[in-house]
Amino acid sequence: MSKADRVRAAIRRSVADALDDVDVIAWPAVPTPAPPLNQPFVQLPSGIAPVDVANMRQAVVGNVTGQPGISVPVGFVDGLPVGLQLLGRWSEEAVLLAAAEHIENATGREFVDAVPAFASAS
Repeated sequence: MSKADRVRAAIRRSVADALDDVDVIAWPAVPTPAPPLNQPFVQLPSGIAPVDVANMRQAVVGNVTGQPGISVPVGFVDGLPVGLQLLGRWSEEAVLLAAAEHIENATGREFVDAVPAFASAS
């Protein structure tokens, strides 16, 4: 077994263990609000990073472990949408979808069909 396979297996075990105690794990869908199109870098606590690289960081856990995940729209920052990413247990997608629906209902579904102001002005 390669080192990468051992690391992936350890991460899968850690996430599965965490999900023994909670129904879903939640964190921001992306690490920072969307920057203007002419700004290809964002400032993270770890330093400046290309936008695409920074955004991919948030999906790594689900991609590496194969956990089911979903992003739920939860608001706007500087007129652009932001989401909350939920990660669930394998084979329990129904719990994940119910959690996403609960968030949508808790916000009155305000952000589900919302269109950023700049998009509706064109």
